[in-house]
Amino acid sequence: MIAPFCKRLLLSCLAVLVTAGTALAADVTITAKTPDELQQKLLEAAKNKVKKVRIAPGVIRGGATGRDHLLFLKGLQDMEIDATGVTLAGTDPTKGGVFLRDSRRVTLRGLLYYNEVPPFTQGRVLKFDEKQSTLEVEIDAGYPAPDADSVGYLFDPETRRWKPGVYDIYYNKVFKRSGRVYGIRVNADMPAKLKTDLTPGRDLIAIRGKQGKMAITFDVCEGCRLEKVTIKSAGVFGVQESGGNGGNYYNYTLTYGPRPKGASSDPLISSVADAFHSGGALKGPTLEGCVLEGMCDDAVPIHSSYALVMQAAGRKLYYVARQNANQFKPGMRIRLFDPEQRFLAEAVVETTGKAERDFRLPHLPADKLVYYRLESDRDLPVIPAGARLSTPDTAGRGFVVRNCVIRNHRARGFLIKADDGLIENNLVEGSTVAGLIATPQFGWNESCYSRNLTIRNNIFRNTAYSTGVTRPDSYVPGAFSIKSDAPSKGPAGYGHRNIRIIGNTFENQDGMNMHLDNVQDILIEGNRFIRPHRNPCDRGRARGYNPDALIFVDNAERVTFRDNRVEAPGPYLKKLLEIGKNTADITDAGDGIVILKER
Repeated sequence: MIAPFCKRLLLSCLAVLVTAGTALAADVTITAKTPDELQQKLLEAAKNKVKKVRIAPGVIRGGATGRDHLLFLKGLQDMEIDATGVTLAGTDPTKGGVFLRDSRRVTLRGLLYYNEVPPFTQGRVLKFDEKQSTLEVEIDAGYPAPDADSVGYLFDPETRRWKPGVYDIYYNKVFKRSGRVYGIRVNADMPAKLKTDLTPGRDLIAIRGKQGKMAITFDVCEGCRLEKVTIKSAGVFGVQESGGNGGNYYNYTLTYGPRPKGASSDPLISSVADAFHSGGALKGPTLEGCVLEGMCDDAVPIHSSYALVMQAAGRKLYYVARQNANQFKPGMRIRLFDPEQRFLAEAVVETTGKAERDFRLPHLPADKLVYYRLESDRDLPVIPAGARLSTPDTAGRGFVVRNCVIRNHRARGFLIKADDGLIENNLVEGSTVAGLIATPQFGWNESCYSRNLTIRNNIFRNTAYSTGVTRPDSYVPGAFSIKSDAPSKGPAGYGHRNIRIIGNTFENQDGMNMHLDNVQDILIEGNRFIRPHRNPCDRGRARGYNPDALIFVDNAERVTFRDNRVEAPGPYLKKLLEIGKNTADITDAGDGIVILKER
């Protein structure tokens, strides 16, 4: 039996523990009416090393004084910001949302962020004057005037989704007519395309704004987290991570914003550009349970950047890179590619520094570039000037994208240029260009080819339907592609290596469902192709590809097909597998892909 005094003491201690536990749940609760006030209080809490901050629920509305983002937070460490029930509403569409710089192990939870004034506009196409190369567009009430030059996208008025089989509309001048009606002069190559694309009086149009900023940015961060965050009406990317040690975690929704003040129509788009964008991180991101829809560009691109080789001999190499963008450090791996994008060699960096000599070239902006030297751990082969240099160690290697939904957007569901990645259990539906493309983009200076990828148990449905990719001269022939940036010139070496494509479902895809180019050691196993080739498609035919084939393989070595099934194919499927040029060791090509008979 416990003595009364001991019992009272025990109860007192328990009360202290409970009280202490409650206090630890939110070390500080802050209230704010404006973003300026909220930023000040968050920075003060960080300065005082507060570990947990709770923002009182409510709407925090306004602009940003003297900065480009509503919240600019630098140098935070080991801090949790619980914004559950908080709406951060921007009143200036030229400002971004939350910019987190140089921070470690920071969690942002529960926030809803959106722009009250959309950073884009939309309306209806009234008519097209082919002789004057001019669209007449009535902008919807509540939406801003179009920028002087930008790009627009046609939408189906019934589904309010991207209109199939049409081009993006690039324009260079805007005329105010009357009321909300504007004349939009399109670029010189557009009239012939619009002649067949447009249904004046019916088609809707959304037009990108050019003044917005990122909704949320993790810049040079490590181990930071977004949890249960919602973003609407993003000015550029929904979420961007740039540089740093990486290893950040993302669980968020990007979706359509509310109707702006005075509007009678819902927004057609959710974001002016990508839903998520990772560039230059040492460790790749993890995206889990995200819903990404309605964006004007790719859902999940992950990459680093190239440097341009000026001269190479033996173990020494000279190259040029942008200022503050020399990502090559001792101990990092490097890969070299010739001007035709073919793999040449790989090595490890031993030393690097600024070049002892000047390689100034007249066509390169001297004020934005720096010339470097690098010494590798081995002799390099002959490397021509103009070759590209990359490292897989700053391209987001080890990324994971799991249990996400990507739907109804322009461009690609996944645009992958990183190694050691896992893409599993995702739904990708309604991506206009492709469900997934793994490729370098030399024109965008985004590296690189990918190695050691696993892509499994995903659903790719109704993708690759914009005219930009369905035309005969398209160099994106597949709805799902592991490929070179441009039509391959033949293998000097294989760029993509060791990729496993397992247990995926490809549904309602016309034209070539899968394209493999410049690849080595690829396994395609246990995939289902449901209702392919229901409609005619000439995508890539003029470039020598066969869009009547389910899968097309060229410039490839050691590719294995096993237990893949085709269900209910359409009348335009003429061949299961086409093997192109420069291929060797294609295994089970005869029975690794089988059409299931209908019962």
